[in-house]
Amino acid sequence: MIVEPKLVNAVITWAGLGLVGCALFGIMGTLYQKKFCQNVDMRSGQVIQLSAALVMMVPLAIFAEDAHIQWSGMFIFSLFWLSIIMSVGALSILGWLIRHGAITSVAIIFYLIPPVTTLYAHIIFGEQLGWLGIMGMILVMIGVGLSVRSRLSTDNRRKRLKIVQLS
Repeated sequence: MIVEPKLVNAVITWAGLGLVGCALFGIMGTLYQKKFCQNVDMRSGQVIQLSAALVMMVPLAIFAEDAHIQWSGMFIFSLFWLSIIMSVGALSILGWLIRHGAITSVAIIFYLIPPVTTLYAHIIFGEQLGWLGIMGMILVMIGVGLSVRSRLSTDNRRKRLKIVQLS
């Protein structure tokens, strides 16, 4: 949605396809974790996940970047935010949601990120919203609404069944 106006000049590249593969690999990892790693301590699992990410990213950083860092307050805050809040905090919340069977909630959160980011970009940075982006946001909101509605009606049916069984 944010990149929709820039799609006119879009080109499919091997690097782009590689990034799509990485995203799919991450999704498969989440599903694998839900199915096979229920008994793994979440803190240990995070150490394993972050260590694997470190092993993958350090060589990439060494070959793709220079070693110069401009230390500033904003850089230190960003580093703290991304490494502590987003990595440890967000992974903890994600692991907890997956472990407690709230996979639908996780999916809903993932689907809501692009529309919310688009609105933030429009409000904060003045990004223009094209008709395709607005239609995409509406479609996502309808899908999330249907999902939540379906889940609520399922929960209500379960509650009614419990009441009938108790009677």
